[in-house]
Amino acid sequence: MRETGSYAQWLPSANFKIDVFEDVVLQAAVAKTLTRATLSDLLLIRNINPRPRERAITDGNPGLEPMIGWNYDAALTWYLDRSSFVSVALFAKDLDNISESVTSTIQLLGLDFRRTRPENIGSRSYRGIEFSGQYTFTGLPAPLDGLGVQANISLVEPDATTYNAVAFYEKGPLQARIAYNYRNAYEQTQQGNRGQPVNVDAYGIWDASINYALNDQVTLFAQGLNLFNEKTFLYSVYKERVIAFETYGPRYALGVRLNF
Repeated sequence: MRETGSYAQWLPSANFKIDVFEDVVLQAAVAKTLTRATLSDLLLIRNINPRPRERAITDGNPGLEPMIGWNYDAALTWYLDRSSFVSVALFAKDLDNISESVTSTIQLLGLDFRRTRPENIGSRSYRGIEFSGQYTFTGLPAPLDGLGVQANISLVEPDATTYNAVAFYEKGPLQARIAYNYRNAYEQTQQGNRGQPVNVDAYGIWDASINYALNDQVTLFAQGLNLFNEKTFLYSVYKERVIAFETYGPRYALGVRLNF
């Protein structure tokens, strides 16, 4: 079995920034980007399951083309003060050579096998708008003047919504934050196992961290991820058709960062 693959791409980009008013900035950018397939998808490997009721083949695909994207962004930002702002941004992405795991039927030694391997499936376009902002309460009396909040929401066509909200404290050697990140339900792939769609249910995750700088070289930190044990639920079209229900539990870390 022998397969080859190669590609060459120019990746131009351009951006500009204009001060519309003293505290209002307009930024715009366009860029062509390249995303390579993962090494595991490119492996020249074949696994065969010959059992009569399960005949299946899993392949790699060294001929996968990289995903090419044209990305367009424009943002208008109003700076309320040195550390507070509100912003609205429009963005668009046109993607070619999107790859997904595809299941099809092939013949091997006169027998039908279900073959699953990554394939380039075509193009897709996304359009969206994002609202974001940050406000720091510098007008409060010390030590409360280190408090602040951040938030953003992204609305993307086709049918994707994400939002994040963060409360933080930054003053002197102390930094602390707690964040909530939400993603609505979405289709992960149109052709998963047995050629069926794979959907991911909506989820929201809480994270928190705290850092304390002993000096310019040494910082102590503590971190907690997925504090409330959010689950990952995968299904196919209908929630009754469960693919996976996974949990990795909360994760915690304590450590020291050293700068030299």
